[in-house]
Amino acid sequence: MYLPLFPFTRAMSQSPCLHEALTTATIMSKFCEEYVISLSRYCGKTLRQMNMGFFKARYVRDYVAAAKLKAAVIWAAEIAAVLILGIVLAVGYGKITVMQEGSMDPTLNAGDVLLVDRMAYRFSTPKRGDIIVYKTGDDKKASTHIKRIIGLPGETIQIKDGQILIDGETYQENGEFPGIENAGVAETKVALDSGEYFVLGDNRNNSKDSRSVDVGVVHGKDFVGRAWIRIWPFEKIGWIRHELTGQE
Repeated sequence: MYLPLFPFTRAMSQSPCLHEALTTATIMSKFCEEYVISLSRYCGKTLRQMNMGFFKARYVRDYVAAAKLKAAVIWAAEIAAVLILGIVLAVGYGKITVMQEGSMDPTLNAGDVLLVDRMAYRFSTPKRGDIIVYKTGDDKKASTHIKRIIGLPGETIQIKDGQILIDGETYQENGEFPGIENAGVAETKVALDSGEYFVLGDNRNNSKDSRSVDVGVVHGKDFVGRAWIRIWPFEKIGWIRHELTGQE
């Protein structure tokens, strides 16, 4: 029995990117149907001529085998169409980037390959806790960095006694992050203007982020997108979790 994926692919057929894949799947399906019909007619004629149990049994086996082949081919074609859809979406809406450092340990590790959702902030605003990818220049070859949003536009951020203060209130994280040893520029209050974000690495004591004079606040216009899926290493493939148990 094959998975009923074809209704899904038909529902997506209005997308020009899938037209060729869906057409191929339809052709393969028609081919299988014609093959089964031709085989049935041939076997039926043989049975009428020979009228022998041996050939009748062989006809049944051939018919069942053909039906299974048809189901397998259609299933494979539908899977291929869905994979093509995934590739189209990834290329059209995503960007592949590699985690170059350990500043996001243990959430993300050096060498992890990520798919970034470049469309995420065209339809919504960045939220506290989002893991973002941003660039450090307007050049296409500008380096990219991966950090977590802590401070939002209009807020005041300060790091005092190893704790993060947002508008003077202690930001309660989930306890998985170590106390911050170096407050950097956030030792005094950092006021965020419109479009400015304060970002930190999850590896708080080994991360070059908004606490550094060289980095400072990150502007929304420099966002590449939101970290979406980890596609490598194989054993860690999956959606990237952004949730924090701290206050929003």
